[in-house]
Amino acid sequence: MTGDLSKRDRKGQAFNAGTRPQDGRGAPPRRRAQRGFTLIELMITLAISAILLSVAAPAYQSFIGSTALTTATNDLVATSGSDQGVARRHILSTVSMPRRSNPV
Repeated sequence: MTGDLSKRDRKGQAFNAGTRPQDGRGAPPRRRAQRGFTLIELMITLAISAILLSVAAPAYQSFIGSTALTTATNDLVATSGSDQGVARRHILSTVSMPRRSNPV
């Protein structure tokens, strides 16, 4: 027998490489399940991602704003403390006043 004829299916029946094996009832074999995602699954995933992003974006912007405010407050407190330390060394009094953002 040649190499193509010596191949056997699961039931041990010989078949040619050019022909499809058949089960005992003459039906063609079942196809293997295809791997991958369907277009509808990808579209649903994309839609869910868009909804989550639209909900999360404002919260993230709010978080960034509050972080900037906290950083500015901490910088102000640190500067105030160092100014008071210098004033104590030179026996001066200090008064901390916020700067106006738009001088008149």
